Amino acid sequence: MRTEALTLPELASLAAGTPGPALARRLGEYVAGPPMRWLWAIREPQVREHPDDLDWIARPVFVDDVEEPVAVAGFHAAPSADGSVEISYEVVPAHRGSGLATRAAALLVEEARASGAVRTVVASVSPTNAASLRIVRRLGFEQVAVVEDPDDGPELVFHLPLVS
Repeated sequence: MRTEALTLPELASLAAGTPGPALARRLGEYVAGPPMRWLWAIREPQVREHPDDLDWIARPVFVDDVEEPVAVAGFHAAPSADGSVEISYEVVPAHRGSGLATRAAALLVEEARASGAVRTVVASVSPTNAASLRIVRRLGFEQVAVVEDPDDGPELVFHLPLVS
């Protein structure tokens, strides 16, 4: 499993809903199409304002035996001043239920650890999302809070410290 960072022009075209034929072919209908446009539309202006976020934000996830991405995974932004990053992942519907979300989340934790810049990995999960709750608990995250997200309602906040 590997991620491939997007360039700013690619991100802009995905956000606008106008990926060129080569990008659309490489990323497939789900990642390059309407289902994920909302994400690219959030991240593109963010990266224009904070260019360092480009290497951290959501990006396509590939596995060796599948041509198109099987998921999108990354962080909400570059590490904060206190060294925390929040993970985010979504598996393409055709590949759900095969353990790829767990693998993607674990890959993000390892990327955060390897960066040397992250002290804590954060995950915010809806209390009704049983699959993601299992994933974060399996990876060793511990619940630290409950917050009210203005768009999504209540979310459970989990932390995974990378340093003692």
